[in-house]
Amino acid sequence: MSMLKKALPLILLISLLSVAGCSLDSLNMGDTKVSVDKDTGNVKVQNDKGNLSVSGDNKLPEGYPESLFPLPAGASISSSMTGEAPNNAVGKTYVVSANCSDSKADLLKFYEGKLKDASNYKVQEFSTSTNITGSKDKYAFVVNVFDNDSSRTLTISLTEIKAK
Repeated sequence: MSMLKKALPLILLISLLSVAGCSLDSLNMGDTKVSVDKDTGNVKVQNDKGNLSVSGDNKLPEGYPESLFPLPAGASISSSMTGEAPNNAVGKTYVVSANCSDSKADLLKFYEGKLKDASNYKVQEFSTSTNITGSKDKYAFVVNVFDNDSSRTLTISLTEIKAK
């Protein structure tokens, strides 16, 4: 089972406790440590298999390759997540979600301009969303544009591919 699947119930519990006003800075469960930044609400899970950080502070995560995978002007970051499993063939992972007022067509045009030179570039249309997938530099990526009635939700998922 992935670290995220194991940690998700714990992250949700800690998030609920912090929203309810409970004071919990950290929790140790065997070899897994969970910590919460009381000022930002950010949650970090660490053990010997890697680490996972979840943030709701409306910022790009530290180390995010913004020059390769920028957000469009006016995008409002709603959450971000980073993870790393040091013994895997992949490096860091980043997931950024943002709300956008741009049209779906404008967002797709923006990312086509930024990513069309990527290896294995592919666009997949679904009834309410569109995925753009491929790999660029050292990252495999999925850019998802979900179309709501009044806005779009943009999710960018990146996985760093380590050199062999």
